[in-house]
Amino acid sequence: MKRNAFYGFFVIVLVLGFFGCSRGNSIEDNDNVFAGKIVMDVKNEVSICQSCEMPMDGPSKFGTNADGSKSDDYCVYCWKNGRFTEPNKTFVAAVEFNIPFVLKAGLAGTEDEARTMISASMSKLKRWAAN
Repeated sequence: MKRNAFYGFFVIVLVLGFFGCSRGNSIEDNDNVFAGKIVMDVKNEVSICQSCEMPMDGPSKFGTNADGSKSDDYCVYCWKNGRFTEPNKTFVAAVEFNIPFVLKAGLAGTEDEARTMISASMSKLKRWAAN
């Protein structure tokens, strides 16, 4: 698994997602990010992985379904051959895994702030919304 690319994209998603919040929107109001797309402007939108929030900005970023087609919902790191690459990963583990990257990007001052931000955004994704 190529984690370096994943982390960079994850940070970009958080920056773009929380940029909207800095303009007076709450996390819950920021539908442009949590509807499964990052809307850059009226003409340009990027799908995000519904497991990890990585922007899927090109064909090589999309996971594969069991029939070999590209998944519209999940990235190449989370979804291969119609299955999650880490099927036993819990929501808590996914959140905790990403805390150091949010802190390194300067998007949160403390682990608790990072945990709150990540939990709020990831809980709206398809993989985790049912939990």
